[in-house]
Amino acid sequence: MTERKHETRKRILAAAGRVLAERGPGDPAVAEVMAAAGLTVGGFYAHFSSKDALMLEAFRQLLGVRRERLAGVDQRLGRERRALLAAFYLSRRHRDEPGDRCPLPST
Repeated sequence: MTERKHETRKRILAAAGRVLAERGPGDPAVAEVMAAAGLTVGGFYAHFSSKDALMLEAFRQLLGVRRERLAGVDQRLGRERRALLAAFYLSRRHRDEPGDRCPLPST
């Protein structure tokens, strides 16, 4: 994959991740994701075979980012770990910050 194609794919995934976190996987159209990435729909299929393939990859990336953020919590045990994870998940920041929202409740 060329560097330019790789960068374009990253832009599409970033835009899909933002839309996914805000509204869940079923709602956004390919045209909306591509517009958010600053691209036209015509180039979509050069990067992904379907909308489902895009959403799946964007969801995997979101989960990876969340895992990295919570890496310090993963070192704790049992009840303390669950309490910290719940506090983060139920926090106002997690609820109100579009980039930090969990895409699952949006569906």
